[in-house]
Amino acid sequence: MLFLLHAEDIEASRPELTRHPVLFETVDACEAEAARVLAQGRADANGLSHTYCIAIPDRQEFEMLFQEMDSRRDARREVKP
Repeated sequence: MLFLLHAEDIEASRPELTRHPVLFETVDACEAEAARVLAQGRADANGLSHTYCIAIPDRQEFEMLFQEMDSRRDARREVKP
């Protein structure tokens, strides 16, 4: 996922964080798009801009997380009188 952080003023007193509405297959592809978006943004506006690419966990990691959450929830239910 690509996140964009932009502040209109040099003091960065009102930063805005947005997620680019596209997902990427690789971090490299994300970083290439980030460079393009950042270059376009510099041409369109003033202020400070930064980009951040974050890898999305694969399906197995999500499944493990949800199983752990379910286990903790079930354990809490068992403890209640």
